[in-house]
Formats: sequence, structure tokens, C-alpha cells
Amino acid sequence: MYLSSLAELILVISLILMAKQAYALNTNKQTAKYILISASGLVAITALLGSIKYAGVESVASVHTLLSFYSKHLAMPLLLSCILYLTCCHEKLTIGTTLLLAFGLLPLFGLPGALTDVSIVLIMFTLLAFHKSKKRIAASIAFLLGVPLSVWFSDNIDINMALFHLFLAAHISTLTPLLTKLSKSQ
Repeated sequence: MYLSSLAELILVISLILMAKQAYALNTNKQTAKYILISASGLVAITALLGSIKYAGVESVASVHTLLSFYSKHLAMPLLLSCILYLTCCHEKLTIGTTLLLAFGLLPLFGLPGALTDVSIVLIMFTLLAFHKSKKRIAASIAFLLGVPLSVWFSDNIDINMALFHLFLAAHISTLTPLLTKLSKSQ
């Protein structure tokens, strides 16, 4: 499971870089900025624990499982909603972003987890529709769609988990420059 462990560390690095870029933002949307940093931090901590787990330390498995749930159903919808809110200059998106975020958080209250997946994809397609960097966002969506498909690439669980986390890292890494462009334009 060492490939999975390495892939988790790559995900951690991509999330740290995103949080660093978000911290550098000079924006009047400070709440969204700090929610983005916090959400990145939660996913990074989860990935770091996953790296330790896949390196053979099973004692962190239960904490990793719990944090994975909150990373998927809380942090990822928050992270993507904040990117949408921070990078798109359409005030009408505020209500839509809030609704998409609320929809994505419903699994925290016992509803099916697929609602988060639908919410994340809808947030990404909204970002694609309203942002100027269409190619970058399309690539990010492609990487995002690779995440659930990664389980079918191989019979080897280690390779599948590594691909899962590498696709997620690529998704995050393709979104981070949107924040870079935002900080340069302000």
C-alpha cells in the first residue's frame, strides 16, 4: 500500500499549496477565504492520516475513516463552493452557491451520500459556466470524474487507491491557479 501512501502525500502537498494561495488572497470576502483554508486543512489532515494508514499503521484507520466522511461531505463542498464564490464575479451566484452547498451537506444529516457527489459536480459545472478559464476547469472536472472511476482501473487495490488520490490531487492542483489569477487581478 505504499503507492497509496505516496499518492496521499501528493494530495497533502496540493492542498497545502491551495491553502497557501488562498491565504495570499487580498479579498473583501474574508469569510469565504478562511472557510476555503479550513476545508483544505481538513482534507489535508485526512490525507495525511491516510498516508500513515496506507504505510501500515492501522491504529489511525478509524480516525481516517471518520475524517474521510467529513472531508467528502463537508470539506469538499465547502472548498468548491468557496472557490466558486471567490472567483466568479456574478452576484446572482451567491444564492445558487448557497443552495448547491446546502444540497451537498445533506448527507451529514443521514441522507444518501450521492447527494454530495451531485452537488460537487453541479458546483464544478457552474464554475465552468461562469468562469473565464474554461479549459482549466474542464480539466479539473475530468480529473474529478476520474476519482470514482479509479476503482476500475486495476485489480490491485494499492494502484486503485493511489490513482484515486492522484486524480483528486490533480483536481485540486488545476483549481489552485484560479486563486493565483484572482490574487494578481486584485
